Amino acid sequence: MPVSHSLDHPHGDGSLSVRTTLPERPSLADHRGDLGEWCGLELDLHLAGLAVDRAEPLSVVVRYADGDEWQPSVSRTTGFGYAWHPRLPLLAGLAHGPGGIHPWIADCAARTVTELAGIRVAASLTTFGNAGGAPLCWLDRDRLLVLRPETGEEGGAGTKTDPLVYEAVGPGYVSFEPGIEALLAAAGARPVELDLNRGTERPLLSEALLVRHLERRTDGSVLVDHVSGLRPSVRAGTGAQRLAWTVGKLTEAGLEPLAHSAGLRPPRPRPVRPSRASRTDAAEEVVTIPTGVHDAVLTVSPPGDVDATVLWLRATSGALRADLPEPNGFVGADCRQAVLDLPLHWPGDVTLEQVHRQLERAIGASLDHLGDGVVAGGHSFGATLALYALAHFPGLAAGIAQSGCYNRTRVCGGFQYEKRPYWAIPGIYHAFSALLFADRIRRPVLIAHGLDDANPATHPDQAVEFYQGLVAAGGAARLALFPGEGHTFRYRESHDRLRRVQTEWLAKVLERTPAGR
Repeated sequence: MPVSHSLDHPHGDGSLSVRTTLPERPSLADHRGDLGEWCGLELDLHLAGLAVDRAEPLSVVVRYADGDEWQPSVSRTTGFGYAWHPRLPLLAGLAHGPGGIHPWIADCAARTVTELAGIRVAASLTTFGNAGGAPLCWLDRDRLLVLRPETGEEGGAGTKTDPLVYEAVGPGYVSFEPGIEALLAAAGARPVELDLNRGTERPLLSEALLVRHLERRTDGSVLVDHVSGLRPSVRAGTGAQRLAWTVGKLTEAGLEPLAHSAGLRPPRPRPVRPSRASRTDAAEEVVTIPTGVHDAVLTVSPPGDVDATVLWLRATSGALRADLPEPNGFVGADCRQAVLDLPLHWPGDVTLEQVHRQLERAIGASLDHLGDGVVAGGHSFGATLALYALAHFPGLAAGIAQSGCYNRTRVCGGFQYEKRPYWAIPGIYHAFSALLFADRIRRPVLIAHGLDDANPATHPDQAVEFYQGLVAAGGAARLALFPGEGHTFRYRESHDRLRRVQTEWLAKVLERTPAGR
């Protein structure tokens, strides 16, 4: 696993670029227990925004067209992104300070840095997802647009003695998520113009926004991409999108909606993403498997030190995309690894028999290709598929389930690709509830789960309950719970420990339980 990765952010004219090198995984020591939470998003009140950039960059280097490099002297830079002046060699970024974050400006021609340590700014939602931008931009030579945190009014949020009131209309499931006011209080910000020459500032809006991106346009206006609508606390399924975006143009009269782009994010230049090795390099084998609907793809790595093969299952809805990310969960135990990308055909009236045939063809063909000593594993819904395979393919040696939902009757309003409620199609809910067929799993299972998993369908209680059920049914299981981790494991130490747990466990169970016994 790589130790670090780099991001390049080029100047618009190509004469300069800034390269930020970040740890591939932040340290668990960077985890903070005082972070807030909103609908699964971690919020850092000191940053007045999302807490996604836990690790400070290892280095920030300005690269010149002639190959020369310069490292700006900035204390505790952040990884939130940068703003290049459109015409001048001026770079603006953010740094950590005692009370939050503040701007800094680098003159790349003079190779000098100015930190505006007395100006506290906000990140808001600018780092949400790959499309998020920097939380500041240039207006002209001496004017910078930043975000100021929304402090709120005293007593405006109510007192601790106020009752908690929830209201919902089904169908759906109630997750008791906080409302938009909580997110606005923690991440709301106002665009503010800083006059660097005069040392003055001017708020441009009277209301706080949940800002996603700032962009100076060629006509001199500023495009503010912000959150304008959110899903209620009752959602139709675990995959429902929580945030809807609209954009506006910032003028002196305020924020005006752009009629031609309502509900859409505008196209804009984005920083170059980290370069990663292809999953289909010369050392890997790629096999196409017909399923009767869409073709599945099996990608197999070379053998490792442990004489075993882990078949990692992950499903998609519809035909496979060419840009699938690396699979979650399996962090690289020292053995041969195979990833089965399975595009399930799951229309609204699908039957269990139809889904079973797709799984049987794809998993069966994969096992025929891989041979003996295969361990089935998966993350989230992939964990469900791995346990499903373990119950239906007796030749499998063991199973790995990470961050899974093992009792679908807990989420009665739909799951994954199934949108019908439990009462309309109980057979499918039962078939994909591993707890209900734990007595049919006769091979050892490693269960891994983060103790901070905020996904309402995959609360860590599910892992404990399934572990107890497997053992009660006479099975063999190992439960590994990881403090500080959510639905997807993010920390370097957790990945290292999970790799050791998986490797040691595989060596143990495969020696005790040979494939095909």
